[in-house]
Amino acid sequence: MFGRGVSPKPTMYDVVSYINSVKDAFHDEPAKYDEFLKLFIDVRVLRVLDIASAIGRVDELLQDHQDLLLRLNDFLSAEAQRILHLKIEKGAASDDNKRKRVASFLGKLKARFQGDDRHVYESFLEILNMYQEENKSIVKMYQEVGFLIVSLVQDHEDLFMEFPDILS
Repeated sequence: MFGRGVSPKPTMYDVVSYINSVKDAFHDEPAKYDEFLKLFIDVRVLRVLDIASAIGRVDELLQDHQDLLLRLNDFLSAEAQRILHLKIEKGAASDDNKRKRVASFLGKLKARFQGDDRHVYESFLEILNMYQEENKSIVKMYQEVGFLIVSLVQDHEDLFMEFPDILS
């Protein structure tokens, strides 16, 4: 069977190893792990009727653990695999669109604030980086960047209006 490109059926060891990996990933979020385990059993063993919703929720739970999301595929039925692949592709397309929006926004910001006004661009990047490293809450970041943009970008309403879009 290996010659045809078909994956071998996962063993009980494979299943236990995968579940332990998920448990390790959610060691500080036991409620998420419990929810994942219930969904995994529902999809794998009980064959839930609304498999798309169950896979969608698993996709949400594992969004920050791409390796676990991809390994999940080894344990799913063909139908569930198709649904999971569609969700992963949709998420990747969404990520690409977000990267493009962020790059466009930063390009406009950099182009408008050069020379003596370069500090506006650099301050914005510093605050955005702190947020992305989770050193700032989104509320705090909005306060700081909002103030920065309102006070320094008064004549650039389009940038102010685009800013929330790059965070979504």
